[in-house]
Amino acid sequence: MLASFPLKFFEYLMRGRPVVARPIPALQPFREWYDQAVTASEFVAAVEQHFASDSPRDRDRRRTFAQGFGWRDRMRDLLSLRECVLDGVTPPTPDLSTSVGGDR
Repeated sequence: MLASFPLKFFEYLMRGRPVVARPIPALQPFREWYDQAVTASEFVAAVEQHFASDSPRDRDRRRTFAQGFGWRDRMRDLLSLRECVLDGVTPPTPDLSTSVGGDR
């Protein structure tokens, strides 16, 4: 799983859902937006914790953060990257650390 990215991650966040995932490198820049679980018992514990404590504020924060990662934004970024390549310009490095609020 070193070279994959779970696109569902952003889809869940866009719907305000909490995310529990295995620790994979592609998600590390977004570490504050999901709970890691390696074992089945860790996964169950994280899900139960979210059932017990998830709030409308938490759901709104997830939606707000994920809005910048929708397909429309991805296509805009890809077209911009294409233009840079065609023009022989070095594309800017994307900022993957964007967060809203700073705390979970």
